[in-house]
Order: sequence, then structure tokens, then C-alpha cells
Amino acid sequence: YDRDIMGLWTAQEGVVYRDFSEKENVVESLENIEFKSYFFGIDWGFEHYGTLVIIGEDYNGNFYIVEIIAKQHQYFDDYWKPKILQKYREYKPERVFCDSARTEYVKGLQDSGIWSENAAKDVKEGINLVGGMFKRNVLKIVKSAFKGRFEEEIYSYVWGTNDEPIK
Repeated sequence: YDRDIMGLWTAQEGVVYRDFSEKENVVESLENIEFKSYFFGIDWGFEHYGTLVIIGEDYNGNFYIVEIIAKQHQYFDDYWKPKILQKYREYKPERVFCDSARTEYVKGLQDSGIWSENAAKDVKEGINLVGGMFKRNVLKIVKSAFKGRFEEEIYSYVWGTNDEPIK
């Protein structure tokens, strides 16, 4: 309907997050939203983008992607550790989930006073969790975080022939 009748762009067949909707899941601002807690998700990268995702939970059980920092070719000690420490002081997250690929980075955060833990690595479980949250409309993203890498990538992941997501 959106593509054929309304003339809008829609995601291709087999898209992983088919229930994501800019209309439903992107909010203009967080101005009137009060958060009870924050969480960080960190994916280490150098050639591929390293990413810090900051998620807030409101008092109604909704989650909001508040901020996304994605950078290439940045070293842990020079960029990521100071940036994460700055955001940690700003948001005071309850939990910090890290990609377990760089255990020395996780330990580096812990040595700096940030209790961080290895994130679960089951890709399909994560996709099902996030996809279900989009479907129930309890996961949203602020527009300022949506524009950029998130917008580029949300529609680019599709299911491959072996039931694995591909970009």
C-alpha cells in the first residue's frame, strides 16, 4: 500500500526488521519523556564502525534509542574509553553491554570504574527481541539518532538463503 498507492519508499522483501516504521518508531524529541534508567550497548570496531548506543527506559516500559555514536578508525585508549567515560558520567547507566570480541577493552572499562559485561552474542535471539519490540511499538528512536548510520542500516539487513541476516 505504502509503495503502490501512496508512492512512498518501503523496504525490500525479506527485510529483517519488517515491523520497524519511521512513522511509529521515530520520535521528534525526548523533551516530555522522563527516563528511569539508561543502558549502553557497545560494539568494538576499527575497520567496521565501532558503536556506542545509549538506550533509555521510561516509566511506562518503553525504550528509546537516545544517542548513537558510530566511528571508524578510532582507538580504544584515544577515543572510545574517554568518550564512554564522558557518556557514563552523563547518563549513569544501570548496565553496560559490550561486544566480547575485545576482552581487554571490557577490562579497560572495568578498570576505569565502569561495570561492563559481555553482551549475549546470539544474533537471531537479538533480532527477535528487537523486532518484537518494534512490533509492539515499545522501542523507539529519537530522530537525531535515527539520521545517519541507523537510517542507512535498518533497511539494509535482509534474510539470506540460510536463514542468516545479510547486509
